[in-house]
Amino acid sequence: MKKSRLTVKRLDSAYEVFQFFQDPELWDRISEDDEESKNWQPPLAEQNHWVGFYLKSALIAVMFVHPESASCGQVHISVLHAYRHRCSGDVAFAGMEYLLHDTTYWKFQAVIAAKFPKIMEYVSDIGFEFEGIKVQSFLKNSEYIDQHVFGITQLGIERYLLRKLRGK
Repeated sequence: MKKSRLTVKRLDSAYEVFQFFQDPELWDRISEDDEESKNWQPPLAEQNHWVGFYLKSALIAVMFVHPESASCGQVHISVLHAYRHRCSGDVAFAGMEYLLHDTTYWKFQAVIAAKFPKIMEYVSDIGFEFEGIKVQSFLKNSEYIDQHVFGITQLGIERYLLRKLRGK
């Protein structure tokens, strides 16, 4: 795999982050019941990272990284539906590079609602390992569902990036 074809930059504008998450399909995937996108405010605390992934000039994905602890960051990546199939590999590669080089965390976790088995398979394919389940911790369609926790360390990210650079 070649270097990513995406431009990656940190987002400091609450408006740009807010506008991205106004996409109805995307909002439905990430929100719990009774959350409205028009009332949502992105948490822009200094320790949080909002990272934009651009294909040409179009913002196609956003990654949110926030502290879980002093050494562990929680990662959330959202890719617009129109770009998921053709750009998810580029987003993963560029996102992993960002995590490795532009944050100070040793470890990263992704928490994924059980209703998204393809996302769980995807994060496993890029090197995240299953770590556990947060039982009935996400309210969607009036039902409490489990969330699965996956983790990766900086060493795991390095292995992933080397594998991709070697074309594997």
